[in-house]
Amino acid sequence: MTAVGATTTDRRIRETVVMGFTWTVTSAGAVWGAIYVGLGLPGAAIYPWAFAVLSVTNVIAYRYHRLFALFACVPVFAILLIPFVLALHLGGLIASGAVGLWSLLAPIGALLVIGSRFALCVFAAFAASIAVEVWADDNLAAVELLSSDAQLGFLLINIVFVALVAFWAMRTFIAANDRLAIEQQRLRAVEKSYVAQEAMLRQQERLATLGRLSAGVAHELNNPAAAAGRATTHLGEVVNRLVDEAAVLLRLGVGSEGIEWMWSMADGEASDDSLDVADREEGLVLWLGSRSVDDPWDLANALASLGFDVGLLNQVSERYNERQVLGSLHWIADVARARTLLDEVRMSTGRISEIVGALKGYSHMDGAGVAPVDVVRGIEDTLVILKSQLSGIDVDTRFDPQLPHVVGNGGELNQVWTNLLANAADALEGRGSIVVSARCEGSDLVVEVIDDGSGIPVDIIETVFDPFVTTKPPGQGTGLGLSLSHQIVTERHGGSIGVESRPGHTRFTVRLPGADR
Repeated sequence: MTAVGATTTDRRIRETVVMGFTWTVTSAGAVWGAIYVGLGLPGAAIYPWAFAVLSVTNVIAYRYHRLFALFACVPVFAILLIPFVLALHLGGLIASGAVGLWSLLAPIGALLVIGSRFALCVFAAFAASIAVEVWADDNLAAVELLSSDAQLGFLLINIVFVALVAFWAMRTFIAANDRLAIEQQRLRAVEKSYVAQEAMLRQQERLATLGRLSAGVAHELNNPAAAAGRATTHLGEVVNRLVDEAAVLLRLGVGSEGIEWMWSMADGEASDDSLDVADREEGLVLWLGSRSVDDPWDLANALASLGFDVGLLNQVSERYNERQVLGSLHWIADVARARTLLDEVRMSTGRISEIVGALKGYSHMDGAGVAPVDVVRGIEDTLVILKSQLSGIDVDTRFDPQLPHVVGNGGELNQVWTNLLANAADALEGRGSIVVSARCEGSDLVVEVIDDGSGIPVDIIETVFDPFVTTKPPGQGTGLGLSLSHQIVTERHGGSIGVESRPGHTRFTVRLPGADR
């Protein structure tokens, strides 16, 4: 390991080792300097005191500048060079009482706090310094000379102290590494717990989205289903009346020719002019009322919508008696009602079929995994599913013709469109407009969702794709929708998703690579 790029905990460990190493050797240097003065060697005392001053200066500088590499290297070079120069001052390795052994702490310190390669280079320098000191014993005259007893005493003291300092440094480093291992285990446990909780929350977000979609789909299905139910109930009543009215017509002597003629009357097209229809209806009410017809307005409304007027009824009256005419008119009106109810049933069941088809396409029930995906179809299905949530909002779709498919997971991409459109709908609160566009740019397919809502606050725009970031009030959002969308687009499909926002204009841009033409 090297100091550069080390973790915060690892850096603290190295700082502890360097700081302890520095103060220990500095204290020893101060004592050694005092001993040299006591032995009448003031020149020799300069070197350990110089080391002490340099070490203190290094610590102060680190407090201000926090340059760890420099902080670690200064004591290493100082403990390598100063004992070497002091040994030469005293005449060599033996003549100095093996003071050069202190230089052994340099490669040990380099190994503990900087790195093995650097420590190897420092050790080579240490070995070279010892060789030079051995040579100096026979070839270099001492500037200041230690007595034989002092040489032996310093030899023992230097060996013992160097061994103790080296042992302390290694023991401190090992203990610190043990603490680091425990801390790393704790952090891994926390990370696993966080990942598990995030996965659970993401699953909850999916389930919440599914719940909202289910409620919306249920609402969308309920309307046409209820309409179809009401229409079939009324249709059953009308059919029963038609059967009774047909029997009455036969008893009144209205034969097949009359029925066919009445059918041709019933097939007449209604006028589109509401004023004309109202005029005809008013005249028919008077005509029917004069013949004591119950609820003439209801019958007049049905006949007027078919194009009947007073003149046509007078024409029918010339061919049939009053009972036959009124019976025929009731039958014709019920035929019209039956056809209208059948149209309602057809429209309602068609809407149900459309929603079910969109739901099938949205969920990709006919396939799973990675496959060519029709993005436009996915967006259209999503819009159908979210229709109730988008109520009151003007949705404008702008899709380039013949857009290529992209290779991906259609169900996951539909989750992205759902999150973007649902967020836009929430921002608009039932009024405003959304523009959804899709186009090709090179080999990429670009989808944009733009709304004219209040926009995303500036203080969270940079972190809007982070987990648990939301603009919704507490309890109304998990803050995982956009994070999940970002993960799907970037990690699962190799694309990108971005946002730009200001009041009145928020644009989410999804770029999917590998559009297959």
